Amino acid sequence: MLSFLRELHIFIRKQASCALFGGLLLFFLVLTKYVGIPGLYRYDLLFVIAVLIQVILVWTKLEEPKEVFVIVLFHISAMVMELYKTSIGSWSYPETAFFAIGSVPLFTGFMYSSVGSYIARSWRINRFVFEHLPGRGTLIFLGLLIYANFFTNHFLPDMRWPIFVLLVVAFWKTKFHSTITHRTFSIHPLVTNAFLAFFVWIAEQIGTFARAWIYPQQAVGWTPVPFHMFTSWYMLLIFSFIIISFLYRPQAKSAV
Repeated sequence: MLSFLRELHIFIRKQASCALFGGLLLFFLVLTKYVGIPGLYRYDLLFVIAVLIQVILVWTKLEEPKEVFVIVLFHISAMVMELYKTSIGSWSYPETAFFAIGSVPLFTGFMYSSVGSYIARSWRINRFVFEHLPGRGTLIFLGLLIYANFFTNHFLPDMRWPIFVLLVVAFWKTKFHSTITHRTFSIHPLVTNAFLAFFVWIAEQIGTFARAWIYPQQAVGWTPVPFHMFTSWYMLLIFSFIIISFLYRPQAKSAV
């Protein structure tokens, strides 16, 4: 039992290290609500902070060049989605920004990038070994469905639940294994993804409370982010996992 708790402690420390970028960004989302720099818009300050965090992580070798590429890739895909979602009023950014594209401040891409950064670093640090991972064709198909649904669900039926059924079928036998010191932990990606989506949903509660962005129902005053956003984050995390699976070649269990 003591050995299990020791290894669990090591695993949690590793996960906290992987979430460093996202944790720091969330901290500054809240701090900048109350503390600012005269003459510098809050969103621009957050953009500068996010860039500095990234530079420090690379300089200290806590992040590798490939993970920087992940962040850039997620930043681009996130900005495309943000421009669309804000244009139709799904959410908005109530403050002014100089570093922005349209009504979307550039710091927002880093919020999505921090999720991709976490998954990429966790993949590398924990040296995951996969069992029954769906083929690349299946992963591409699922990734395209998920990303497309973020755009089409405003004028076509929302397909998230049919997509979820497809995810269950595709990943039903999938497991990934991680050896901490002596003990190997086996994890199901769909279950793990639910835990991650829950924590991101909690982070979203904090971010909207700090009014870094707001939903229409929060324009007058803060109200909790609805639970259906949990399912959106669940889909986005699966999409992130799929992208990173093409950047970090999965190691099959049979190869160990």
